[in-house]
Amino acid sequence: WMALTLATCLATGRHFPGFADAPPPCRVLYLDWEEDEAEASERYTAILAGLGIIHPPDNLIYRRMHRPLVRDIATTRLFVEKEGIAFTVLDSLSFACDGKLTDDDTAERFGQAMRTLNCSKVALAHQTKADSQNKEHRATPFGSAFFINAARSVWELAKADEGQVTGQGDGTTITEYTLGLYHQKVNKGRLSNNLGYRMTVHEDDDGNALAIRF
Repeated sequence: WMALTLATCLATGRHFPGFADAPPPCRVLYLDWEEDEAEASERYTAILAGLGIIHPPDNLIYRRMHRPLVRDIATTRLFVEKEGIAFTVLDSLSFACDGKLTDDDTAERFGQAMRTLNCSKVALAHQTKADSQNKEHRATPFGSAFFINAARSVWELAKADEGQVTGQGDGTTITEYTLGLYHQKVNKGRLSNNLGYRMTVHEDDDGNALAIRF
């Protein structure tokens, strides 16, 4: 939810809470290996509703991915250059890789492919099962340590609770979640301050998201 919300804010020139002032609108590419287009569209519609945007921005381009990035990098790189993409989201690293995530070679080839994309980018990653159960230390992405070593900046998004229902009625439910965003690594400069968010999810009786707000 947060990555797609950030992508929408960048595409529309809107301020994203906790970040610097809103930059001018830019071309954003969302590469999705996890969900199908119908599921992604439902999320996107809810995010637009939460932001009060009626017409979807032309600046945000969604692509459903079927092959690992290293096998599709030539086409993707050409698309980025042709469309003037300034920011790319890769969702997610687990399915974008070609090989076992625990192999250093898999991480190195993924990192090399990412670096050829001539734009800013962020790759989403799942944490290890042990980290998800242990709240005493910061989590790390599942797989080779090279995923962290090769990254210029690493952030962890963690859920602080399981959500609290704050409103019901007219066939809808409003649930609030508390999230934390922790800066774990940066290659240049200082680590940024940790950020706290409250995510509000407005759903119908069938559990379909109607609006998402941060």
